[in-house]
Amino acid sequence: MSLITMKKEILARGFVMGTEFAFLVLFFIFLGYFGGSKISETAAMIGMVLGAFAGLILGVFQLVRQVG
Repeated sequence: MSLITMKKEILARGFVMGTEFAFLVLFFIFLGYFGGSKISETAAMIGMVLGAFAGLILGVFQLVRQVG
């Protein structure tokens, strides 16, 4: 396997993992918003913040699991 092929493979894997991380965070933000919007607008904002934290925690966990 050539060096260029290895670099492309590493770059592609990093791009996929970064994209999955971003989508996971956005998914939980939207999930928190829509879940909270059923209650009130304030609950929707709190749901967004909690969703962002949950997405970040799960995203980091997934990244560590995939890399390690």
